[in-house]
Amino acid sequence: MKCHFICKRKEGELFGSNIHPHKTEKLVFMCGYWVLTDEDREKLKNGVVYFHKSKTEPSYFGGEILEIIPQTLGEEYENEYYSFEDSHNPNTKIMDRFIFKIKFDRKYMGVDWEGRDHSMSYFSGVIED
Repeated sequence: MKCHFICKRKEGELFGSNIHPHKTEKLVFMCGYWVLTDEDREKLKNGVVYFHKSKTEPSYFGGEILEIIPQTLGEEYENEYYSFEDSHNPNTKIMDRFIFKIKFDRKYMGVDWEGRDHSMSYFSGVIED
């Protein structure tokens, strides 16, 4: 299974603003805060995720999903990758999110968007290989 997400990055940034290198594991990254249903989360275990600046541009980053970590946003939330200030949006209505722990591989770069493509979609949905 695989999926695509819009994860904006600023000009000159190597990774998107929500993608951080793991502190101890080589080529492993933490990517958050995504909204997923329990069903999608189950399907994506051991799957692949692609990150795009927009749906019209090929993926600039991606990898094999090693773990999907549940996270509830809130003032008490802080870890070595994210702080509350990073995630805080006063308009956020969905507080239960997920962080992907992924193993980067160049073969997941340059891949076209697949799946949902309506204008407000930031998530492709789960796609079978």
